[in-house]
Amino acid sequence: MNARLADAPDLLTTGELAAIVRVSERTIRSWRARGLLPAVKIAGTVRYRREAVERALIEIEQADEAIV
Repeated sequence: MNARLADAPDLLTTGELAAIVRVSERTIRSWRARGLLPAVKIAGTVRYRREAVERALIEIEQADEAIV
């Protein structure tokens, strides 16, 4: 697990999550649009639950390993 993610707040913005996992915001939005990364909308703002992100990133990593 990403240690920086483990120390993150429970709800993250797209920008915060992108910085933590070191990918672009565009990648985060793409993963969300493809259903790979669960998100919630709070007052019209997209947020990501840290625990759900941790599980989703494991699945994304496993899928990438299967392709290589």
